[in-house]
Amino acid sequence: MNYILLLHSNIRWALIAIALSTIVIYILCSTKVVRHSRFTRLYSVAFAGILDLQTLLGIILLVINTLNTGPTYLRFALPHTISMLLAVVTAHIAARWSKHPEKTVRTLIATVIASLFILSGIREITGQWLG
Repeated sequence: MNYILLLHSNIRWALIAIALSTIVIYILCSTKVVRHSRFTRLYSVAFAGILDLQTLLGIILLVINTLNTGPTYLRFALPHTISMLLAVVTAHIAARWSKHPEKTVRTLIATVIASLFILSGIREITGQWLG
């Protein structure tokens, strides 16, 4: 279990890096500095993919810790879990806008909101904004 926790804790840095990269790319696309293409869409896909991996690892940790320590662990982990699930939902909402004319602006907004949920979730579990 320590390996899962270590992996879950360290992947957050990759997630934060890809979130920042996605935000920058979509700002450039929104201001017409860069044209939206399949390449730029890969940033949002990578963001959602890494977030999905984090979610899977988090669920595994939640189940294992709850089984080991009992339901009191759920009270401790619930704010973090809710923040992260909101981040996942928000990140995947952008996929619904793939054919909308304002997809770059909407994807940018969804990524920023998901990133704020992620930072909030990190703060809930570590007590610091970036842990």
